[in-house]
Amino acid sequence: MIPVAQLAVLLAAVAEPTGACRVQLLPANAPRVWSAAADNLQQQLRAAPAGDHDCRDVVVRAGAREASVEVTTADGRRAVRTLADAADLEPTVAALVVTLPPDQPPAPGPAAVATATSLPPQRSWRVLAYAGGGARLTFPRTPAPLLELMVGAIHRRWDMALFAGWAPSLQSGGEAQDWTGELALVLARREPMRFGDLLVGGRAGAMLDPNADGTGNADWTLAPAVAVFAGAAVRIGSMVRLRPQLALQWLPPPRAGGSNAPSTWSLGLTLGAESSVP
Repeated sequence: MIPVAQLAVLLAAVAEPTGACRVQLLPANAPRVWSAAADNLQQQLRAAPAGDHDCRDVVVRAGAREASVEVTTADGRRAVRTLADAADLEPTVAALVVTLPPDQPPAPGPAAVATATSLPPQRSWRVLAYAGGGARLTFPRTPAPLLELMVGAIHRRWDMALFAGWAPSLQSGGEAQDWTGELALVLARREPMRFGDLLVGGRAGAMLDPNADGTGNADWTLAPAVAVFAGAAVRIGSMVRLRPQLALQWLPPPRAGGSNAPSTWSLGLTLGAESSVP
């Protein structure tokens, strides 16, 4: 009769998919940001075809002052990299599983961990592209459609991008009266979660209004515009994420023609998709 312990090992081996790359986080009570990053990495590796990477195990050690990742290939070769931030985990492992030098000798056992060389952390810059649509409510006007586009870069947990927005201003009957355009710089912070990222940020730029005085005449006016926003980037693929977002925007009082009009507040709700390319 096969002992129960041996039977459990055999069942685990059969249940493990061919070419699977296991991700282990040490210690078990590591900070939540490292736990989320490890979960994201495991999902990315499982979603990728087995032939696209050479990986058997990934061990993430998240200490109080320093962190590292150890990658073991299918034939036993190992490499260790130090990590400065949890956001570096995914791009660092992605580089190791496809570029680990084939001439590095295989490690016979756990003792090889102590002799592995720690190299400087891998820096991560990714191209960010975003497109979305929704509605904007400019108090006290009627809600109007809203189109947003953004292109920039993601570095670690930070988004830096150029933003462009367009929205018509509707009358109470739903007829377009005029439109406004916005051009701004965006800075946002990402917080890794199990489903993707939480986003909190702001943008500052200029609002272009061709009918700022409300007379219907083409009197182009540029006014400063500031907004804060919060949202999420929900993973739906290896490179695409669904991005719902809520933004609160403020425009100072217009100065043209000695107008005494108050400042303008608007609330925008959009749903779009972002794509990040290493």
